[in-house]
Amino acid sequence: MTRFYGLSLAAGLLSALLFMTVVGNVALGPLLTYLAPLPLMAVGLSLGTTASLIAAGVGIAGSALATSGILAPVYAIGAALPAVIIVRQALLGRPTQDGGTEWYPPGLILGWLSAVAAILLLIGAAMAPAHDEGLRGAVHDLLTQALSAMAADVPEGMRTQVVELWTPLFPALVGIAWLVGAAVNGAMAQALLVRSGHAIRTSPVWSEELDLPDWVAGALVVTAIASLLTGGTLGYLAGNLAVLFAAPYVFVGLAVVHRAVRSKPNAKLLLALFYVVFIVASGWMVFVIAGLGLIRHWARLRRRYAGGSGQEEK
Repeated sequence: MTRFYGLSLAAGLLSALLFMTVVGNVALGPLLTYLAPLPLMAVGLSLGTTASLIAAGVGIAGSALATSGILAPVYAIGAALPAVIIVRQALLGRPTQDGGTEWYPPGLILGWLSAVAAILLLIGAAMAPAHDEGLRGAVHDLLTQALSAMAADVPEGMRTQVVELWTPLFPALVGIAWLVGAAVNGAMAQALLVRSGHAIRTSPVWSEELDLPDWVAGALVVTAIASLLTGGTLGYLAGNLAVLFAAPYVFVGLAVVHRAVRSKPNAKLLLALFYVVFIVASGWMVFVIAGLGLIRHWARLRRRYAGGSGQEEK
């Protein structure tokens, strides 16, 4: 029991420390802050959901004490919330007939994260200050003020270009950053625990088991159509939600690529080359990979309704 609480406390403190590096280290701060959920997920996936809750509470308290409460809500949303969601869902399981355990599928966990990211986006939109140009205008002003404060040495014309570039999809980009951070930290925590022999559950075969729930595709279609048929704040919000709901299909598309090359003689080299291209040409490759993920989803959906087997909703 002492080990349980000790590790939970240490994980929470380490997470808060990683989160706080964004304040004091301009170079490494953002990267280390992005890893703040990792200790919470690692302790949870090795000791259980209660451990992740204790660690998250310690992390929130630590960030509150270090910043007089100012950054505690940011930590709670950015680190504690995704960690608790992933640990809680990942450790759900049911016994199989052969005496094993059928663990909660990774695609459904990604679906949960997508839903929470969308809810957070809607809450953020509801809390935005009133503006004559609606939500888009409020986001434009927020970015202008933020860049003026953070990049005062950058020429005003360049700052204006950045603001104009980011404004159309900034809410979606924030949601995607949250979603990707949660998924990547969760996968890293599970991989580290499996290698060290401390994981509670087995790791899924990502290329085979990453299948999103159908509602994500439905939400993507509905919001995309709404963004085309409406204008103003509703159209702006719908467009950002559509981009957010498209993001999980990038993971599905990457799973398709892994499955396609894993049987090749030089699979590791091919994957390395693919990710080099993916990173260098990420501007358009993201859309290609997301499209690949959507194609896989619709193909499985057709097989399901034609009598094939599909992933069971839980």
